[in-house]
Amino acid sequence: YPVKVQRYILNGIKTGDIKTIENAITELFNEYIYDKQLSFNQLQKLFITLAGGIESSLWADGFSSDISDEYDIYSQMEQCHNFEMLKDTFLNYFKQIITQRNRTMENQKDKVYISQAIDFMERYYSKDIQMNDIAEFIGINAIYLGRLFKLSTGKTMMEFLTNIRMEHAKRILSSDKYISIKEAGALVGYYNVQSF
Repeated sequence: YPVKVQRYILNGIKTGDIKTIENAITELFNEYIYDKQLSFNQLQKLFITLAGGIESSLWADGFSSDISDEYDIYSQMEQCHNFEMLKDTFLNYFKQIITQRNRTMENQKDKVYISQAIDFMERYYSKDIQMNDIAEFIGINAIYLGRLFKLSTGKTMMEFLTNIRMEHAKRILSSDKYISIKEAGALVGYYNVQSF
């Protein structure tokens, strides 16, 4: 079993380096076709076993992949009729995994941005904050954050901030009978009564 090749492929997946994977597969081909002279069927079985080992390792490392639903490597390999098709199929499979891994990482990063934006609004709702202030605090482009926020929450950041302010204003007004609407508005970030 090609443990070294498996390590190279796993490293290539984790770093997103397709060249490392290509080199590992080429090395595998050279060793098992030319040096060990495996038949096509033997190499096909080896690749299927290797794919299973790599999937298991990724799963053990916390990368749950739905790639097998989209790209069934086992049936794809069974449809290969020559060494080159087998090599291309194997390589394409890992390209798909890298693409999915990158997408998953991007989604996780986007969730962190949304969480940071909401945290910022919850913390500074009483200040005069704008979308640019939130984006600058997070360290990303304001337009990108605005689109991302709308996609994730269904609301613009300013709509979300308004809801936070209104909830706080309701609590203030219901807990203190003597506070004016103008004062409550100022406490939650509305300094102009007409906009409150």
